[in-house]
Parts: sequence; C-alpha cells; structure tokens
Amino acid sequence: TIPASSRKGINVVELPMTYPAPLSPKSEVGGAFGTFRGPLLAVGNYALELDKAGSIATASIAVIPDTTLGHREQDIRLQQETVMAMYETYEDLAVTTERVQTLMKSLQVDTITADAGALLDSLTRLSKTLVNTKQGVVTGEEQLREKLSSLYGEVQGYLGRPGATQLAMFEQIRKKVEEARVACERLAFGKLSESRAETYARM
Repeated sequence: TIPASSRKGINVVELPMTYPAPLSPKSEVGGAFGTFRGPLLAVGNYALELDKAGSIATASIAVIPDTTLGHREQDIRLQQETVMAMYETYEDLAVTTERVQTLMKSLQVDTITADAGALLDSLTRLSKTLVNTKQGVVTGEEQLREKLSSLYGEVQGYLGRPGATQLAMFEQIRKKVEEARVACERLAFGKLSESRAETYARM
C-alpha cells in the first residue's frame, strides 16, 4: 500500500521498483554491507488499485526487461531469479540467527546446569558459523552472513548473467544455510515457544 496526498488535483505516486532490503542476521560486530537494497521487481504484469474513499479503480502496468545495456532477456531473468533466491536465503539465515541468539540469551540468564551448559556451548559454536563474532574494527572474518551479503551485492549490482563461479558459490552457501537451519531447530526443539514464522514476524 502506497499512501497518497489528500489534496485536490492530480496526485502523483511513485511505484518503488525494488523490494525492501532483506532482514539481516544480527551481530554485535558490525554489519553486512551488500544487502542495503532489495531485488528489482520481476518482469511481468502488475495490477494496481486506487482506493478513493472506498471507491476502487483498477489499472495494470507491465515491467519489462531493460535491454538497453545489451543483456539478453534470459540472462536478465536468471539474474533476477538468482538475486531473489539469495534474498530469501539471507532472510532464512536471519531467522536462524535470531532463534539461536534468543535461545542463547535465555540460557545465559538461567542457572546453568550441566545440560544447559552443553546446549549453550553447541549454540555458541553454531552462532560463530552464522555471523562474524570476532571483535575489532577490521577483522577480515567472514561467516555465512558476510559471504552471502557480499555475493548478493555483486550479483545484484550487475544486471546481466551471473558468473558460473558466483552461481556455484551461492549453491554452496545455500546448502550451509539449510544445514544451519536444521541444526538450529534440532537444538531449539521444545525450548522455543515460537515457530520460525512467528520469529520472522517479530523481526
């Protein structure tokens, strides 16, 4: 929904051509710098609705590929599909990170039993594979968040076909994100009251 002015006369509303920036995995050590923008709107037809005091007017627009840069349509489509897949994977990683950190915090405020201590150790080891945790201004440490954010920025910034190395690297990262999700849910089973969907909504 895009709010418009209530003034009389012609009302101009700008349609955002990108999705919102993805949710980012949290870390106390800096941020990830490749994911400030969301993907471009996919090529296709879109329906618009103008709601004027309950009176609905409809229109449609078509988003077409920008071929002025010389890229083939199939290469543009692959780029958009890859960026969207990275976007979804990055948000999946953000949810996993949030759930791991939430459970870690709940254990740290409780009296640590032997079982709780072992669980906290497992969560800490998992957390260190998700985001950069090394203190310092420039540490050079890259975990899943930093690697995926950097790759996302590279692929999103070039509207042509992603390179074979980039595609292969993304598949490797996506597999590790999926493995991290499985490990998180195994450790969190019966210990977190909210589902992944509820964690996402809370973020």
